[in-house]
Amino acid sequence: MWARLQQLSGRQWLGAAALVVSMLIAVIPFLPLETTTKVSAGTVVLVAAEATFYAGLFLMGKEAVHWLRQAWQKGKGFLRI
Repeated sequence: MWARLQQLSGRQWLGAAALVVSMLIAVIPFLPLETTTKVSAGTVVLVAAEATFYAGLFLMGKEAVHWLRQAWQKGKGFLRI
């Protein structure tokens, strides 16, 4: 796995980082904040998470599509669809 990570280009590293950030941003609403703060920030956080996720997919390109297809096939096998 480490050898595969070393082969990534700068664009792919940036895309992978954007995907990771999109997952980390989604945790923010679960922090101990006031309800009004959570509700108002929730929309902004959701939009930011989606934007970074899709930006990461765009930057990763065919590697992301390949990974998503493999994950889908594993999921189908697990659920027996």
